[in-house]
Amino acid sequence: MPVYICRWPNGDFSVVSAANKERAIVLLDEIGNAEGAPISVIKDFMIHFELKDSGDLGFESFGEATEGKIMEWGYPLLDDAWAEVANGSLGEDERANVIRQAVDAERERVVHKVKEPETELGKRIKGLTDAPA
Repeated sequence: MPVYICRWPNGDFSVVSAANKERAIVLLDEIGNAEGAPISVIKDFMIHFELKDSGDLGFESFGEATEGKIMEWGYPLLDDAWAEVANGSLGEDERANVIRQAVDAERERVVHKVKEPETELGKRIKGLTDAPA
């Protein structure tokens, strides 16, 4: 079953396994209306969690290929900023500023393109529920 990544307009992203993109949108509705948000298949997905002493699971890391795909596809401006600061020529404050500006730009870059229902009933239902059309 394919794994999809959804890039939310506020900069967050979600990962979901679904039979197809339409089903992914339905599952993502648990977070928000993903209709119109950029969604892409992500291959070779890997994520690692650690078992904490408290019994909770905590995020540990992404696999290298996974993190690379997420950054390249979902956060190209931030990816470029990390490449810029990686060369070591900037001071600590300058590096932080470059990253902060890239994060701000990423939060503004993605626009939610929601499909509007064709019928008046559909429009009323969508207005009340924010469900995908």
